[in-house]
Amino acid sequence: MAAYFEVLAAAGFALEVSLLCRLLQQRMVTRYRFLFTYLLFTVLAMDLTLYPVRRLLPGIYPFLYWELEMVCLLFRFFVVWEIYRHTFPRGSLLRHIPSQGWGALCFWIVLFSLSALCWSRAYASFHSVLLALECSIGFLQAVLVLAEMLVAKLYGFPMGRNIWGMAVGFGAYVSMNILNLALLDLAPWTLRYFSGIVPASFAVMLAIWTWALWTYAPNPSPAPAPAEGSAAEMAQWTEQWSRAHSAVRKTVNP
Repeated sequence: MAAYFEVLAAAGFALEVSLLCRLLQQRMVTRYRFLFTYLLFTVLAMDLTLYPVRRLLPGIYPFLYWELEMVCLLFRFFVVWEIYRHTFPRGSLLRHIPSQGWGALCFWIVLFSLSALCWSRAYASFHSVLLALECSIGFLQAVLVLAEMLVAKLYGFPMGRNIWGMAVGFGAYVSMNILNLALLDLAPWTLRYFSGIVPASFAVMLAIWTWALWTYAPNPSPAPAPAEGSAAEMAQWTEQWSRAHSAVRKTVNP
């Protein structure tokens, strides 16, 4: 099993370095600067820092690992934002929907409530703030990526090879991470059999990203909608958000 993890670590490092070099070679760093930042932090912190510490200073390795893992967990939001900003370009209708106020508020309240519920359930099971944070934040990131892909499909925002591969690879990795934590909670005895899920899924994510980003393939431009249609859709969204706000207000203050 130790050799298995060493092979996965080496494969992941090789894929990270090759992907960073490819982004530099193809001059895609400025286009995908948030993804590049996440990859660069992963290489510098999780690989080049932790590997010598694990070999030379094993006593402080667990503490340093979890500190850097929490930072890396937050850096994963860079990937979520990278997918969003390329899928829904500036000036598109969906960029204006969050400004409708109460609709965005209702959405974020529901999303963070579910994340808080996931956190409390995980903390009750693991009695670890770090594992609970990893579970709840991972759940939030998985929901956000899934929502981006579903909304893009529903409203006709095409995804190119770069962003599609980024979303699929990241979504699969985060989902496998949540599945691993669920197995740890529900059936701890399976850990010895499925402990390699997360590192394997991380290597698969990097392989998908390397394939998807080997050449620059941006999202196709969505078909322009008539001005009348856009105005009608905006009015429809405003009306729906107003109804949602009224329903929430009646529920809170019956």
